[in-house]
Amino acid sequence: MNIGRAVDAIRKKFGNGALILLYHRIAHLERDPQLLAVTPERFDEHLEILRRKANVMPLKELVQKRDSGLPPRSVAITFDDGYADNLLFAKPLLERHELPATVFVTSGFVGVDREFWWDELDRILLNHQDAGWNVASGNDDEPRHAEYRSLHATLRSSTEPQRLQALHDLQVRTNSGSSARATHRALTPDQLRELAEGGLVEVGAHTVTHPVLASLSPASQHQEIDTSKRKLEEWLGQTVHSFAYPYGGKRDYDKHSVEAVRNLGFSLACSNFRGMAWPNTNRLELPRALIRNWGGEEFERMLDAEFA
Repeated sequence: MNIGRAVDAIRKKFGNGALILLYHRIAHLERDPQLLAVTPERFDEHLEILRRKANVMPLKELVQKRDSGLPPRSVAITFDDGYADNLLFAKPLLERHELPATVFVTSGFVGVDREFWWDELDRILLNHQDAGWNVASGNDDEPRHAEYRSLHATLRSSTEPQRLQALHDLQVRTNSGSSARATHRALTPDQLRELAEGGLVEVGAHTVTHPVLASLSPASQHQEIDTSKRKLEEWLGQTVHSFAYPYGGKRDYDKHSVEAVRNLGFSLACSNFRGMAWPNTNRLELPRALIRNWGGEEFERMLDAEFA
């Protein structure tokens, strides 16, 4: 048993831990260099397994019940970014299985005819011959694969104006245009309201421009988080209680990010590093398990291993 498992074994003596799943997209894509998409068929498999083998509950309920005691194998389902396919493909399957979810939406892309920057980079640099290539591939068979990796790293750490200018320059030089592909659009305001209708899906905030928060000043971080919250509340006509840090790694946000989330009145916030949410886990730094396009057997093995 490794140290992490040993610590978890001790923690179990003081209460059940919970698993928060992180998805991004439910879609069939020609290529998926960042491995963000799960097909509808496989998502359906995941949900069927969760119905049989877990206690799935809304994220806010999961956090509230940590003090009073969670049932065994408690799970919450979350999505990051706010792609339109969360409404078109994910919500119908969630409704079919009667399982709740939280979708964290990047407000600056709602209703805008542009793609998230990592998708823009894919659209400009890659083509149909790259369907089998992704960032986890061992080899970069084409020069454009290395170029994609290099530019992705650069743009990830850039400011929003720098990113926009770099993408514009690439579009001009490659004559690739700027209109968003239908398969890669974010939600519109109407779709956002439809997603939240009925209460099965809760909408949370995910900043305005999806920056690395730790690279911004405390004031800029506060503005990104506050503006996102306010805009979503304006569209939805209801209070937004939850937040997810963009990218979500331990170096992607800092104490000023957490302080801003606390001061703005969020009841919980999610990160993107693996782990269980235990009764004593900071509710403003909840770990999540990133889910890939796994078949049912692989997903079930992951689930069983997390709760072992």
